[in-house]
Amino acid sequence: MNLKNKKANILFSYILFCTVFVIGCNKAKVPKDFSFRFADNIDEVNSSDSTFKRKFVFRDSLVKIGFTPAEKAEIYKVFLQNKVFDLPDKIYTTGNCIVPYETYYLWVNYNGRHKKTVLYANCNKIGSVANAFLNIRKEIITILQSKPQYIHLPTSNIFDL
Repeated sequence: MNLKNKKANILFSYILFCTVFVIGCNKAKVPKDFSFRFADNIDEVNSSDSTFKRKFVFRDSLVKIGFTPAEKAEIYKVFLQNKVFDLPDKIYTTGNCIVPYETYYLWVNYNGRHKKTVLYANCNKIGSVANAFLNIRKEIITILQSKPQYIHLPTSNIFDL
C-alpha cells in the first residue's frame, strides 16, 4: 500500500470514528425520573400516570395513553433542544390579541429538577421563547395524535355553551 492510500485510509477511519462518536454522544439518555404534564384549555396529558384527559361540558373523558421508551426519548430530546429549564415561568405573546385565548401549561421533572411554565397565547406575534415552548407542545401533540386511544376520542364540546 502506498503512502497516498495509507493517508486516505487513516483520514477515512478518523472521519468515521468522529461521526460514530458524535452520533453516539448526541443520544441523551432519558433520566429515570423524567415525566411531564401538558395541558391546554381542553386537553391534558400526564406521562407519570399515562393518562390523557379531555374536558367536556357534563363529564370529562379520561383514557390511558402511555409513551414508549423511544417516544419518551424523542420528547426528552426536544425538551433539551428547547432548553426547557431556561424557559421563564410565564410567557406572553404580543401583537394583535384576542379573547378568549389559549393558555398552555407545561410541568416537567427530571434529574431531581421541577419546572412549570405557562404560555398565554392570545396574540399573533410569537417570540423565540414562546416558539421554544410551542416546539415542545408540537412534539407531544404529534406523538399523541398517532395513538389509537387519542384518535377515537370524541371532540370536546366545552365551547358549545
